[in-house]
Amino acid sequence: ADREAEPLAVAGEGGAAGVMRIPIPRRGIYHGIEGLAADQSVPGVTGVTITAEPGQIIAPPPDGASYLGFIFARAASPADTETALRIAHRRLHFDIRPEYPAMEAPAAARTSTESLPDQNLVCDFGQHRADA
Repeated sequence: ADREAEPLAVAGEGGAAGVMRIPIPRRGIYHGIEGLAADQSVPGVTGVTITAEPGQIIAPPPDGASYLGFIFARAASPADTETALRIAHRRLHFDIRPEYPAMEAPAAARTSTESLPDQNLVCDFGQHRADA
């Protein structure tokens, strides 16, 4: 069952900041990503870092222990920060292919992160230096 993330929301003088860990939806070979430009145009999103490398075999827990990357956001309120992270996450589409081509179904080459639970949302709403 999908569980909603319940981030700690504490507003500081400089607004709210948050990060979302991008989960690996299924085991396979990572080939790339679509949606980065659209992702970075979401108001409040300050950066997207993809840590997976093309050609890398990736897997969700318990077989894997990493993430595809991270989305960073900053906004006036915790709610606005969380909204920006969720919108940005829905815009990303990863090309993850089976390790063995015979396993590939016609529509299985592209995976959207839209259907994943938001349990990977982590927000830090404390004070942050303006020059950070």
